[in-house]
Amino acid sequence: MAKAGHVNHWKHGWIPISPEAKAIVARRKAAPKAPKVLHRGVSVQFSPDEQRRISDLLQPPVDESQIDQEYKIGDMVIDKLLGYRNANNQQAGIGTHWTSSKDFAKTAADVGDGVPVLITAEWQGDGEDKARTGTGSINGANSWRDEEETTLTNAATLRITSIKIQDGQSMTEVLKTPVTVRGSKRVG
Repeated sequence: MAKAGHVNHWKHGWIPISPEAKAIVARRKAAPKAPKVLHRGVSVQFSPDEQRRISDLLQPPVDESQIDQEYKIGDMVIDKLLGYRNANNQQAGIGTHWTSSKDFAKTAADVGDGVPVLITAEWQGDGEDKARTGTGSINGANSWRDEEETTLTNAATLRITSIKIQDGQSMTEVLKTPVTVRGSKRVG
């Protein structure tokens, strides 16, 4: 039977916990958890007008007013993804399928005939679909384990820290300031 204020040591039996040890444990419990970094690769379908605008914004600046113009694309990408509707015409938001593997996200961004986009976000652990995270069963076999997937619900809050868009042979950063989103809305 446990004794309050004591710990059961394997060799010495029940020994008292010092006030210093209690303070250390309390500090560790109260310390904020470091966010998990997740990535999402998507092939984004832009209208011809949006594609022209993106192409213009990715051109080298010709005068001072055009410096950092590529950062306007980040908001365009976020707005496009937040407004996305799934096959059931439901507001899908920023997306449910995320991975801790940046390489896998880059590969996913190249699938499809849209513009490859790589999103990186910090996630504190809320809104996870635990029944689907790390799954991918086909006939009972976990075939997608290499995805390192974390499946999120629309209740998940993400702090988007990077958006890179395919620009020729390289990816160009288009987000200047982190943006926090939850489901299909910007927050904070």
